[in-house]
Formats: sequence, C-alpha cells, structure tokens
Amino acid sequence: YLLNRLEFKLNSKNETGKINANNEFIENSLSKKYWSLTNRFSKYIFLGKQLSEFNSLISYGVNNLKLQVSPGQFSEILNEGNPYSHVTQNVDSKDFNTSNSIGFTKGLGNFTLSPKIGFDFEQKIFNSNLAIDGNEKLNADYKNEIDWKYNRIFANLGIQFRYKNWRAGIDLPLNYRLYDVRKNNPNEKDISFNKLNLEPSLYLIKDVNKFWQVSASTDIGKNYGNLNQIPNGYILRNYNTLVSNNSTFPKILSRNASVGFKYRNPLIATFANASYTYSRNTTNITQSATIDATTNTENSFIERKNSSDLNAVNANISKYFRYIKTKISLNASYTSENSQLFVNNQFSKIKTTNKSI
Repeated sequence: YLLNRLEFKLNSKNETGKINANNEFIENSLSKKYWSLTNRFSKYIFLGKQLSEFNSLISYGVNNLKLQVSPGQFSEILNEGNPYSHVTQNVDSKDFNTSNSIGFTKGLGNFTLSPKIGFDFEQKIFNSNLAIDGNEKLNADYKNEIDWKYNRIFANLGIQFRYKNWRAGIDLPLNYRLYDVRKNNPNEKDISFNKLNLEPSLYLIKDVNKFWQVSASTDIGKNYGNLNQIPNGYILRNYNTLVSNNSTFPKILSRNASVGFKYRNPLIATFANASYTYSRNTTNITQSATIDATTNTENSFIERKNSSDLNAVNANISKYFRYIKTKISLNASYTSENSQLFVNNQFSKIKTTNKSI
C-alpha cells in the first residue's frame, strides 16, 4: 500500500481597517502573501515478517507580510517622542520542515506493542524591519535577522493491556531535541543547546456496558520556545501591540490529567461525551505588558518563574432523527485559567474564563 499526496497552496490577501481610539481615527492596512509546497508520503512495508508503516512529510513555504498604520503609533519608542505620519512593519520568512517515522503494531496475548522511531527537522529564515514614514530604522532594536534550526530524534514504545472490559496503556516517548539559533546582531546571544527528555503518558479505559465507556489519562511533557518567542528587535503585531523579547529561551513543563465518559447508542442514534481536564504549566519566563491611556500595549518577557493552572470542561450530545434526516447536536465548554504577568511594572494575578454553548 502506498499513498503520496502533493499539495500546493497560494494565498494573497489585502485587508484594511479604521479604528476610532479616543476620537482619533487610526487607519491600517495589511498585505499577506504566502505560498507553500507540501508532500505527504505513506507506505506499508515488511520488516522481516512484520508489517510496518513508514510516513514522511516534506514542506517548504514563503511568507511575506506588510502592515502599515497611520498615524504612526508608539512615538516614544519608535520616533524619540516625535509624532509622525505612518509606521510600516515588514516581515519575510522562509520555512522548511520534514517529519519522518516508521513503526508497527504487534499483539502478544493480552498485550499490544507499538514501537515507533523517527526524526524531525525544521529551519526558518526570519527577517523583519520597521520603517518610519517610509525610512527603515537601521538600529538593531527595530530589526530581526534570525536563522532557526531545530532537530528532534525520537523513539516511542506504546504498550496496551486488555482484560475483559478494561484497557490500560502507557506511552514512553524519548525525545532528543537540538536547537541552533543564529541572530545577525552582535548585541544578541545565539542559542545552542540540546535536551534529552522522557515524556510518559498513561491511560485507563473501561467499557461499562455496550453503551457506556469511562476513561482517565495523565501525561507529562516538556516544551521549549518557538520562533515567535525569540526576536529581540521590536515587531508591530497590530495597530496597538508592539512586541520584543529580552529574556532567556523559554522552557515549559506541562502536567495534564483528565477524566471523561462516552455514551454511544446506535439503536436510537444518540451519542454523548463529556470530559474534565486539569493542566499545570511551569515556565522560566513571565510576560510583561506596558499599557497606555489609549490601550497601546508594549509586550516583552522577563526571566522569572511562572506557573499557570487550567481547568476545562467539555460536553456534547447529538441525536439523529431518521424521519426528517436531520442531526441535532449541542456542544458546551467552560475553561478557567489562572496565570501571572506584569502590567505597568506591577505584578498581577490574572484569571480568565471562557464559556461557550
């Protein structure tokens, strides 16, 4: 069995907007041009007598963004306190990534083994600059030239045990990550380090009867910064958000636990599920925001340990009515997150809740 899919994407957009901020009209325009070429390959092959699956993805993309805001904002930071006509943010990036893996599944009595190995590689060339009234700011504080390389070599062993109506499983992924980030600025530090992490996960499932199933799971993961978190030079994200990063490379430890149930009754075409998830993330950086009277926000990061807690509940139910050939479904969710950040140089605890139905 072999499947190969080649995909080409081309996107060109122009957006304009006008905002009334404290009786001042701010006009902004955004030009977005993007194209990418992606190839996805899957093949089943025999390793000895064992049928194995090989997957490969290769992708290359080019992204060009141009944001213009008038009148110019953040004059204190961008133009020495002098008012000016307009500010232009240019961003150009080229992305290459590949992801490859091979694995198989083998049953041994009540056990099922699923070993898998693979590697990922990612390279991003990222350039940005700010221009005031059409004149590019040459100071390194307003430019970024970054060559980002990321490698991951991984091996995972999945083990599942079945006994009557019970299923229990463990995944033992071992990830070796290598980062090599070069910045074309003598005032900025390059980033180069590697980490070996074991990030296990456990799950337990019980089929109560033909219709009901309950489950529980937990996992521990380690993540690190991405390209959006490392530019030291200012970047104008939108008309009132200016971002820079003057902190260390982000490192994140995440711990998650969840419980849930499923109800499936094909006889009456009714299906339902609900789950509760608790997550705790600990990182070595904290976001800092400076907000002025017109809500213009300067975002940066400082080196300070930070923790956040997330509680989430999701539920949905659906029923198919055969006589009118219609399915009706209801979905609801609730999340509550506690986090910390600095606002105008004051330490603040933030609670965010989201409800939807």
